[in-house]
Amino acid sequence: MEESTSPDLLETMMKECEEAGEEALAVHEDDTVPPKRSLSPRTHQALLEVVTCILGKVARERRRQRDDERDVQDKLRW
Repeated sequence: MEESTSPDLLETMMKECEEAGEEALAVHEDDTVPPKRSLSPRTHQALLEVVTCILGKVARERRRQRDDERDVQDKLRW
């Protein structure tokens, strides 16, 4: 069941928190999102190498699992 965060729902939830003795969540509409920062070329290269390494390991593991499954199927045939 999906619920949208309507203003009424938000107000109701805040009132329930206040009644329960909890501090209500503060909603700051003037909060600004910090600007995106770009990665340095060196960091970008390092992350690229890490991701490539991980993807290679995942591909090898999948290949190994497929080979193991084929071996089991071949043994079952014989």
